[in-house]
Amino acid sequence: MENKQMPIIDHDRLREAIAAICAAGGSDDREARIVADNLVDANMAGHDSHGVGMIPSYVTNLLNGGITLNAHADVVVDNGADVVIDGRSGYGQVIGQEAMAIGIARAKQFGAAVVGLRNAHHIGRIGQWGEQCAAAGLVSMHHVNVMGHKAIVAPYRGTDARYVTNPYTAVMPATENNPATLLDFATSFVAAGKIRVARNKGVEAPDGALIDHTGKPTRDPNVLYEEPKGALTSFGEHK
Repeated sequence: MENKQMPIIDHDRLREAIAAICAAGGSDDREARIVADNLVDANMAGHDSHGVGMIPSYVTNLLNGGITLNAHADVVVDNGADVVIDGRSGYGQVIGQEAMAIGIARAKQFGAAVVGLRNAHHIGRIGQWGEQCAAAGLVSMHHVNVMGHKAIVAPYRGTDARYVTNPYTAVMPATENNPATLLDFATSFVAAGKIRVARNKGVEAPDGALIDHTGKPTRDPNVLYEEPKGALTSFGEHK
């Protein structure tokens, strides 16, 4: 495949550009900045799959009514240490930050907390929410159920897609002698966004990450986007 040369853009200029796009869609200054910072920070952390490349799909979802602008986390079930939060279809970057702030406060109050989050738009790199908890001195685990997507992951030794990437994150806060330890991964071989990045760059997908529509291994990232579609393989290699 042809390797497309990727331009290099200063991250501060990129933040301004993404914030301007969000503002043009109707986001207030705070929301636009939070979304822009989250996406650019994902790129800066080396996770282009969850960075500014998500903006085209965000714009599409906004135009289709899939995002509620300037929404906030709403606690709809409150049992003290056990809460359910409705995101009201708001930008996940805002809702995720607010949901973690609620969870952190409850954990400090009760010693532990369980937070359920529903109806949020794409919440970005899950590791950021683990990092938010670690910065507050807390251990946290995050189990994510990807909604609104067709199946794209084949079961182990399967030949077609049956489920989605369902990410998992866990974090231990820093100690006096060690930095915070973060695990953040999809339960597929690689995150779907990494296949999108490979396709955009014109490079092959990682070996073992994909099968075509007949169930045969392939490194062509287009099989995840063009008919007849293939699938991501399930959990593999080191995480």
